[in-house]
Formats: sequence, C-alpha cells, structure tokens
Amino acid sequence: MRLHLTEIAVRALKPKPDKQFKAWDTTTPGFGVLVSEHSKSWIVMHGARRALKVIGRFPDASLAVARAEAKRILATGSLAHAALRVIRFDEAFAEYIEEVQQRSRPSTARDYKRLIARHFDFGSTPLPEITPQGVLKRLDRIKNTPSEQRYALVALKIFMAWCERRFYLKSSPCARLQAPGAATTRERVLTDAELAAVLLQTRKTSYPFGSIVELLILTGQRRGEIAALRWEWIDDEAKTITLPSSITKNKRAHTFPYGELASATIETIPRLNEYVFPAARDRLKHKPATIFNGWSKPKVAFDKACPICCLDAPRLAPHIRDKSCRARHADPRHRKTARPHFRHRLRRSRDLQSPRLLGRDARCNRSVGKASVRYPRPAQFRRFQRLTAPLNATPGYISGGRNRFRHLAVTTH
Repeated sequence: MRLHLTEIAVRALKPKPDKQFKAWDTTTPGFGVLVSEHSKSWIVMHGARRALKVIGRFPDASLAVARAEAKRILATGSLAHAALRVIRFDEAFAEYIEEVQQRSRPSTARDYKRLIARHFDFGSTPLPEITPQGVLKRLDRIKNTPSEQRYALVALKIFMAWCERRFYLKSSPCARLQAPGAATTRERVLTDAELAAVLLQTRKTSYPFGSIVELLILTGQRRGEIAALRWEWIDDEAKTITLPSSITKNKRAHTFPYGELASATIETIPRLNEYVFPAARDRLKHKPATIFNGWSKPKVAFDKACPICCLDAPRLAPHIRDKSCRARHADPRHRKTARPHFRHRLRRSRDLQSPRLLGRDARCNRSVGKASVRYPRPAQFRRFQRLTAPLNATPGYISGGRNRFRHLAVTTH
C-alpha cells in the first residue's frame, strides 16, 4: 500500500495476524515501513536489483531521521550506478573515429580505423573487461610483420588514452605494453641484375599486376599513382602522363614522359573503362571499388615465379623507385660522385625551372619558346640502356647522341 507517511500515520498502522506488509511513502520513492505482528521497521529499496534494506526500528528511529538516511542511501546508489556504467568497445570506437575524422586528416582517421578494426576487434566487449593479455594475444597474431604490429599497438594506445580522458576506463590495458623495435629506414635496393630479372618476369605475369610492375620500372612513379591511372591522363601524341594533384604525394600536378617501351606496354592494356587498371569487382566491403587493389596474392605468386626479387619487405614499388637514386648513396666511397636519377630529382623539385636544376645541368636543357625542355644526361641514358638490354630494344631507341633522348623530354611552362 502507498500513503503519505507521518508519525501519526505510522502509529495508526495495525499489523495483520500471521502476516507482514509494506507501506510505501508517496513523498520519498523507495522509502517505507515494514509492519509485522511484533514490530515496525523503516526500509528502503535501492539499486538496480531493487535490494531491500532495513534502516531502523520505529519508534527508536524517528521518521525524520529514517527519511534522511533513506535519501542518502538512494543518492549513493544512484552515484554508484553512474560510476559503474560501462561502455562497450564498439560504441567507444565509433565515437572515437568520429572525433578523429573531425580533428585529423582523412588519411590519419582511415589508418587508425583500419589498424584497430582489423587487429583489435573486441566487438561488444565492455572496455573494463579488455585485459593486457587479450591485447598481447592479438599482437602475437601479427608478429611476423613487426612494422604493422608496431603501428597497430600505437594506434590502440592512442585510442585507450582517449578512453581514459573520457572516463570510460580507469587505466589503459596498454599502459605497460612496449611496442616492437623502432622502424628502421629500408636499406635494401634492387641490383641491376635483379631489376632486369623483375622486368623480364613482368612480361610473363598476367594483367594487371604484371603491367603495373612493368610501368613502375619504366616510369619510376609510385605504386598508388600507377594503379590509379586513367586513360584521359595519358597523352599518346606527346608521350606524357599527367598526374593530378589529388593523387600525388606533394599535392602538385605532375607531368612526366614515357618512352617506347612504356608505350608498347600501354598498348597491350585492354580498355575496359575509364581506369587503366580497374578493380576486379564493382564493390569491396560494401563500398564502390574503382581501381586495382589486390596486391597481396599477385605479389606472392610473383615472388615464387621470380625468386631473385623476393625481398624482406612485401612492398615492391619502393625498391624499384628508389633503386636509381639510392644505389650509389649506400656506399660512402661514391657519395661525392653519386647523382640521383633525373626523374627522381624532377619529382623532388618544387619548380622544374629552379636554379638547382638549370645550373649544374644547364647543358642538358634547351629553350623552346616559353617552355623549358629537359633531357637526361648521356651517362644516365647509358645506364638505362644496360638495364633494358635483355629486352631486345630497337637499336635506334637505345643508341645515339643527345637528340635520341627526345622521347624522354619533360616540358614545363
């Protein structure tokens, strides 16, 4: 029963024979009096489990004292319930990614989401139940890829620190975990013989992986840039390819030339749609797919077919791109005479007409109207001739003086 509890009302309550009952206060929810045949006791019901607690006996404890104690217990229970409220991993992760997307670059948010969702998918597990042992178990699964293991743990540590600042966790389960050794700069580069072997193997590898690797060697561009090529970016008459600023690393449009070998490779590529290397499927993970992105399986098959190019790192493109400009720099004896590959140096320059390019190598530049046309030096072309000798290139293409280099010219306005 429910009634407004007062001293007079409590005294007037009559016990029922062989039976007890409760009278609840309408003023203070959860507070009441338990009436039995021999006594009357102040009670309070609190907590998520609606536990019943006896505060004191009437009339030893007055109504005012009992009501005050009931309010204190109810308030303490509410605070404890709020303090014990837990949030699930997937809820906190979704909130975290949303915040990262607002304050960080898209690539940063994309990398954090990939690393955590791929390697630490705890699902609906409450955050306080995630243990260091659980994190270590998932880290051990990727111990064969130390770099990925390191970046994954760093991303998880940042996320757990964010959870601490949001008071979702008292302490991070990653606090005492140490990341693997610091990432070191790659020193391994392809030798001339290895690069020639890779180039020959690309002719035996099916489209699109073989064509992509071949164009990487013949153009010296980045893997993502070649994979994202569109037919509209290729000028067949001028023998140039123009990459828009949206896909280049320095966010600047870049035009580079290509020779007869690259032209022959491009002619063998089927024109399926606007992309030179389109994706095999229309959708990937419920999202539209546009360009080729299946690198892992073709790379494993390529390594088996060409063991000489099986490197420690899984990425082939950086070794090919860095080969020309880093081969001699690795030996201190050649640092004074080492010259980077001309195309690599063009990519790293802010302005193709800067004094750095037009000074020392002015003999390799000619003025044509308002344009500056740059040619590679003979020594550089002789090296390219050595690498392409196994391909039985036409004599007119690989021999001759500086005028023979016109198919490699870069024109800038």
